[in-house]
Amino acid sequence: MRCDAAILEEFDTNMGEYYMGEIVQKCLSGPEGECAAVRFCRVIADAEKRYAVVMNLRGAVLPALFKAYPHGALEEFLPRVGSPSYLAEALVGHDEDDRRENPLGKIPPEVQLDWCRQNPESNFDRAAACVPFRADIKDESCVAWHPLAAVLVVNSPDPGRIIRRIAERFDPMGGWGGSIAAAVERNGQLLDCLPIPLTPGLETVVVAVRLKVQAAAKRWRDWAERDQQEGQDFE
Repeated sequence: MRCDAAILEEFDTNMGEYYMGEIVQKCLSGPEGECAAVRFCRVIADAEKRYAVVMNLRGAVLPALFKAYPHGALEEFLPRVGSPSYLAEALVGHDEDDRRENPLGKIPPEVQLDWCRQNPESNFDRAAACVPFRADIKDESCVAWHPLAAVLVVNSPDPGRIIRRIAERFDPMGGWGGSIAAAVERNGQLLDCLPIPLTPGLETVVVAVRLKVQAAAKRWRDWAERDQQEGQDFE
Protein backbone atom coordinates (compact mmCIF):
# COMPACT_ATOMS: atom_id res chain seq x y z
CA MET A 1 0.00 0.00 0.00
CA ARG A 2 1.30 3.47 -0.91
CA CYS A 3 1.67 5.71 2.14
CA ASP A 4 2.12 9.25 0.82
CA ALA A 5 0.23 12.54 0.88
CA ALA A 6 -1.11 12.07 -2.67
CA ILE A 7 -3.19 9.10 -1.59
CA LEU A 8 -5.24 11.36 0.70
CA GLU A 9 -6.29 13.44 -2.30
CA GLU A 10 -7.10 10.37 -4.39
CA PHE A 11 -9.48 9.09 -1.72
CA ASP A 12 -11.04 12.48 -0.88
CA THR A 13 -14.63 11.25 -1.20
CA ASN A 14 -16.93 9.42 1.18
CA MET A 15 -16.78 6.18 -0.82
CA GLY A 16 -13.05 6.59 -1.43
CA GLU A 17 -12.49 6.98 2.28
CA TYR A 18 -14.52 3.84 2.90
CA TYR A 19 -12.37 1.84 0.46
CA MET A 20 -9.19 3.27 2.00
CA GLY A 21 -10.43 2.07 5.39
CA GLU A 22 -10.90 -1.41 3.96
CA ILE A 23 -7.37 -1.33 2.54
CA VAL A 24 -5.93 -0.22 5.89
CA GLN A 25 -7.65 -3.09 7.68
CA LYS A 26 -6.39 -5.69 5.22
CA CYS A 27 -2.89 -4.38 4.47
CA LEU A 28 -1.69 -2.75 7.69
CA SER A 29 -2.56 -5.40 10.25
CA GLY A 30 0.03 -7.65 11.87
CA PRO A 31 3.80 -7.15 12.26
CA GLU A 32 4.35 -6.87 8.50
CA GLY A 33 2.11 -3.85 8.20
CA GLU A 34 3.45 -1.96 11.20
CA CYS A 35 6.10 0.02 9.30
CA ALA A 36 3.55 1.06 6.67
CA ALA A 37 1.08 1.98 9.43
CA VAL A 38 3.69 4.20 11.08
CA ARG A 39 4.36 5.99 7.79
CA PHE A 40 0.66 6.43 7.04
CA CYS A 41 -0.05 7.83 10.51
CA ARG A 42 2.72 10.35 9.99
CA VAL A 43 1.45 11.28 6.54
CA ILE A 44 -1.97 12.07 8.00
CA ALA A 45 -0.49 13.90 11.01
CA ASP A 46 1.67 16.00 8.68
CA ALA A 47 -1.32 16.77 6.45
CA GLU A 48 -3.25 17.82 9.55
CA LYS A 49 -0.58 20.40 10.35
CA ARG A 50 -1.10 21.84 6.85
CA TYR A 51 -4.91 21.73 7.27
CA ALA A 52 -5.10 19.17 4.47
CA VAL A 53 -6.88 16.40 6.36
CA VAL A 54 -10.49 15.87 5.36
CA MET A 55 -13.07 15.32 8.11
CA ASN A 56 -14.38 12.16 6.49
CA LEU A 57 -11.18 10.30 7.42
CA ARG A 58 -13.00 9.79 10.68
CA GLY A 59 -15.48 7.47 9.04
CA ALA A 60 -13.24 4.48 8.22
CA VAL A 61 -9.53 5.31 7.97
CA LEU A 62 -8.88 6.55 11.52
CA PRO A 63 -10.90 3.72 13.16
CA ALA A 64 -8.94 1.19 11.09
CA LEU A 65 -5.60 2.74 12.10
CA PHE A 66 -6.52 2.90 15.79
CA LYS A 67 -7.57 -0.74 15.63
CA ALA A 68 -4.52 -1.99 13.70
CA TYR A 69 -1.85 0.17 15.31
CA PRO A 70 -3.24 1.73 18.53
CA HIS A 71 -0.01 2.81 20.24
CA GLY A 72 1.40 4.50 17.16
CA ALA A 73 -1.91 6.13 16.23
CA LEU A 74 -2.35 7.49 19.76
CA GLU A 75 1.16 8.91 19.74
CA GLU A 76 0.81 10.52 16.31
CA PHE A 77 -2.76 11.80 16.47
CA LEU A 78 -3.51 12.89 20.03
CA PRO A 79 -2.60 16.56 20.47
CA ARG A 80 0.12 17.58 22.88
CA VAL A 81 -1.19 19.42 25.92
CA GLY A 82 -1.59 23.08 25.04
CA SER A 83 -1.32 22.49 21.29
CA PRO A 84 -4.45 22.93 19.14
CA SER A 85 -5.18 20.16 16.67
CA TYR A 86 -7.59 20.10 13.76
CA LEU A 87 -7.38 16.32 13.82
CA ALA A 88 -8.46 16.28 17.48
CA GLU A 89 -11.65 18.04 16.40
CA ALA A 90 -12.09 15.38 13.74
CA LEU A 91 -11.80 12.70 16.43
CA VAL A 92 -14.30 14.11 18.92
CA GLY A 93 -16.70 15.85 16.49
CA HIS A 94 -17.67 19.46 16.16
CA ASP A 95 -21.07 19.52 17.82
CA GLU A 96 -23.84 17.62 19.57
CA ASP A 97 -25.54 16.82 16.27
CA ASP A 98 -22.47 14.93 15.00
CA ARG A 99 -23.41 11.29 15.60
CA ARG A 100 -20.37 9.64 14.02
CA GLU A 101 -18.47 7.30 16.30
CA ASN A 102 -15.26 8.54 17.89
CA PRO A 103 -12.47 6.42 16.28
CA LEU A 104 -10.76 6.09 19.66
CA GLY A 105 -13.61 3.84 20.70
CA LYS A 106 -11.93 1.06 18.71
CA ILE A 107 -9.09 0.88 21.25
CA PRO A 108 -9.46 -1.55 24.18
CA PRO A 109 -9.20 0.29 27.54
CA GLU A 110 -6.23 -1.80 28.65
CA VAL A 111 -4.30 -0.87 25.48
CA GLN A 112 -5.01 2.83 26.00
CA LEU A 113 -3.95 2.52 29.65
CA ASP A 114 -0.68 0.87 28.66
CA TRP A 115 0.07 3.76 26.31
CA CYS A 116 -0.81 6.33 29.00
CA ARG A 117 1.53 4.69 31.49
CA GLN A 118 4.45 5.00 29.09
CA ASN A 119 4.41 8.75 29.76
CA PRO A 120 1.88 9.41 32.55
CA GLU A 121 2.77 13.09 32.96
CA SER A 122 1.31 13.93 29.55
CA ASN A 123 -0.45 10.92 28.00
CA PHE A 124 -3.33 10.76 30.49
CA ASP A 125 -4.13 14.40 29.67
CA ARG A 126 -3.77 13.85 25.94
CA ALA A 127 -6.19 10.92 26.03
CA ALA A 128 -8.65 12.76 28.27
CA ALA A 129 -8.94 15.51 25.66
CA CYS A 130 -10.18 13.12 22.97
CA VAL A 131 -11.61 9.82 24.24
CA PRO A 132 -15.39 9.29 24.27
CA PHE A 133 -16.50 10.08 27.81
CA ARG A 134 -20.18 9.05 27.90
CA ALA A 135 -21.28 5.50 27.22
CA ASP A 136 -23.77 5.06 24.38
CA ILE A 137 -26.99 4.18 26.23
CA LYS A 138 -30.31 4.22 24.39
CA ASP A 139 -32.22 5.30 27.50
CA GLU A 140 -31.36 9.01 27.66
CA SER A 141 -32.56 9.17 31.26
CA CYS A 142 -29.48 7.11 32.22
CA VAL A 143 -25.83 8.09 31.96
CA ALA A 144 -22.63 6.14 32.49
CA TRP A 145 -18.94 6.74 31.93
CA HIS A 146 -17.44 5.33 28.77
CA PRO A 147 -14.88 2.63 29.70
CA LEU A 148 -12.07 4.58 28.01
CA ALA A 149 -12.77 7.67 30.13
CA ALA A 150 -13.39 5.69 33.31
CA VAL A 151 -10.04 3.92 33.07
CA LEU A 152 -8.30 7.29 32.81
CA VAL A 153 -10.01 8.66 35.92
CA VAL A 154 -9.37 5.50 37.93
CA ASN A 155 -5.69 5.11 37.02
CA SER A 156 -4.46 8.68 36.58
CA PRO A 157 -1.92 10.02 39.08
CA ASP A 158 -4.21 13.08 39.33
CA PRO A 159 -7.87 12.07 38.77
CA GLY A 160 -9.16 15.56 39.52
CA ARG A 161 -7.11 17.00 36.67
CA ILE A 162 -8.41 14.32 34.31
CA ILE A 163 -12.02 14.98 35.32
CA ARG A 164 -11.54 18.68 34.60
CA ARG A 165 -9.90 17.86 31.27
CA ILE A 166 -12.74 15.57 30.21
CA ALA A 167 -15.34 18.05 31.45
CA GLU A 168 -14.01 20.67 29.03
CA ARG A 169 -16.00 18.74 26.41
CA PHE A 170 -19.23 18.57 28.40
CA ASP A 171 -20.20 21.76 26.56
CA PRO A 172 -20.36 20.90 22.80
CA MET A 173 -19.08 23.37 20.24
CA GLY A 174 -22.36 23.66 18.39
CA GLY A 175 -25.68 22.18 17.42
CA TRP A 176 -29.27 23.18 18.02
CA GLY A 177 -29.46 25.34 21.18
CA GLY A 178 -32.19 23.43 23.00
CA SER A 179 -30.58 20.06 22.39
CA ILE A 180 -27.19 21.40 23.49
CA ALA A 181 -28.57 22.58 26.85
CA ALA A 182 -30.04 19.13 27.47
CA ALA A 183 -26.79 17.46 26.35
CA VAL A 184 -24.69 19.63 28.68
CA GLU A 185 -26.95 18.73 31.61
CA ARG A 186 -26.85 15.04 30.68
CA ASN A 187 -23.05 15.14 30.51
CA GLY A 188 -22.99 16.84 33.89
CA GLN A 189 -24.83 13.88 35.40
CA LEU A 190 -21.60 11.93 35.03
CA LEU A 191 -20.38 13.87 38.04
CA ASP A 192 -22.96 12.00 40.11
CA CYS A 193 -21.53 8.58 39.21
CA LEU A 194 -17.76 8.93 39.30
CA PRO A 195 -15.85 5.66 38.82
CA ILE A 196 -13.79 6.39 41.96
CA PRO A 197 -14.69 7.36 45.56
CA LEU A 198 -15.42 11.05 46.14
CA THR A 199 -12.59 12.40 48.29
CA PRO A 200 -12.59 15.98 49.71
CA GLY A 201 -10.16 17.02 46.98
CA LEU A 202 -12.32 15.54 44.23
CA GLU A 203 -15.42 17.09 45.72
CA THR A 204 -13.89 20.53 45.20
CA VAL A 205 -13.26 19.68 41.56
CA VAL A 206 -16.78 18.31 41.09
CA VAL A 207 -18.39 21.42 42.61
CA ALA A 208 -16.39 23.71 40.30
CA VAL A 209 -17.18 21.64 37.20
CA ARG A 210 -20.86 21.42 38.14
CA LEU A 211 -21.09 25.22 38.32
CA LYS A 212 -19.60 25.48 34.83
CA VAL A 213 -22.07 22.88 33.54
CA GLN A 214 -25.01 24.80 34.99
CA ALA A 215 -23.77 28.07 33.49
CA ALA A 216 -23.22 26.48 30.07
CA ALA A 217 -26.68 24.87 30.05
CA LYS A 218 -28.29 28.20 30.97
CA ARG A 219 -26.31 30.01 28.25
CA TRP A 220 -27.42 27.57 25.55
CA ARG A 221 -31.03 27.54 26.76
CA ASP A 222 -31.14 31.36 26.78
CA TRP A 223 -29.68 31.37 23.27
CA ALA A 224 -32.36 28.92 22.06
CA GLU A 225 -35.13 31.02 23.59
CA ARG A 226 -33.79 34.22 21.99
CA ASP A 227 -33.48 32.46 18.64
CA GLN A 228 -37.05 31.18 18.90
CA GLN A 229 -38.34 34.61 19.87
CA GLU A 230 -36.52 36.26 16.96
CA GLY A 231 -38.08 33.70 14.63
CA GLN A 232 -41.54 34.49 15.93
CA ASP A 233 -40.94 38.25 15.62
CA PHE A 234 -39.79 37.74 12.01
CA GLU A 235 -43.02 35.89 11.17
